[in-house]
Amino acid sequence: MKKSIDKLGAYAYKTGKDFSIAFEEMLDFFIETFDTDRVMRHKCNYPALLAERKQDNPDMFELLVRWLELATQGINKDGAYDFFGTMYEEAVKGKFKSSAMGQFFTPLDLCQVMAELTYSPEMRTVNDCACGSGRTLLAHFVKSDKTKFYYYYAEDLDPVCVKMCTLNFMIHGMLGQVVHHDALEQNFIGAYEVNEIKWPIPNPCCCIRKLSEQEYCARRNELTKRSLAKEPVDLSQEAEKVVEPSLPSAPKQMNLFNF
Repeated sequence: MKKSIDKLGAYAYKTGKDFSIAFEEMLDFFIETFDTDRVMRHKCNYPALLAERKQDNPDMFELLVRWLELATQGINKDGAYDFFGTMYEEAVKGKFKSSAMGQFFTPLDLCQVMAELTYSPEMRTVNDCACGSGRTLLAHFVKSDKTKFYYYYAEDLDPVCVKMCTLNFMIHGMLGQVVHHDALEQNFIGAYEVNEIKWPIPNPCCCIRKLSEQEYCARRNELTKRSLAKEPVDLSQEAEKVVEPSLPSAPKQMNLFNF
């Protein structure tokens, strides 16, 4: 991690940017790398895709490779690895932001305990309404039955947290959506659909797609309906639906492991 922080710090110095700006630029570069259109254009040929991105920004590409290596090692060892949350806490998040946004990241070990206490194999849609970097949902994913599809729904008001969580979903192979809004007000700002091409046949391809407000509304309505009916998630037709951009009402109860 220290080498990654030093590398990003060197990039920030070279470009004359604040470290926090460079950190978010790194997140954007990573998300753009795995954009669904880009992945499909390369037909999931990731070596060719990465070669293209190396030409786009060699410095960011070096950080991208470092992340992929560390994440793979951490996932193979512990089942989950939060590269972004760790870097964010060590080098980006200041006391002011923590106080202003009530932003305190739960240690992964505690998230794993929470997952053990609340895990239910019947609950196939899993929600965290203040996701941060997604650690609570990562802990659930580690515990979950990998032969079944679970749909993870994450929400946060901080755009940096939304991007960190989105990338964590992708690298862990989680199927889900990360929404940028205030979970209480449901004021849509943006959203990402993650790893949708893994459904309905499991495959090694990973991707991220930025959603329009119409797509978000259609998916949210479907998820709410299926969650209440305790049915498995079916994404086969929802992605193509077009609806009026009116946001659905907020769920009656917001829990970490149910919505």
